Amino acid sequence: MLAGTSTCVAALIGLMAGILGLGGGELMAPLLLAIGMLPQVATSTSALMVLFTSSSDLAHYLDQGTLSPESGSVVWLLGVGFVSALTGRLLA
Repeated sequence: MLAGTSTCVAALIGLMAGILGLGGGELMAPLLLAIGMLPQVATSTSALMVLFTSSSDLAHYLDQGTLSPESGSVVWLLGVGFVSALTGRLLA
């Protein structure tokens, strides 16, 4: 696939992900694999893009006042998320 074509496809995927409310990983990882990236690199790149998208959404919701979490629940959810991620990593 040509570099210009893959850039256009990536932009289209980003637009579709934004319109549909997806993180982008569901659509971007197959594109990265199609242009010849190793699966480990494609997965890592896709996860990093999802991290930026979700962080941007979180900052937006906090700024607009739509989301106002209590500090106790945030600490508890971070703990559960960390333990879950660690467990998944060790089992994989």
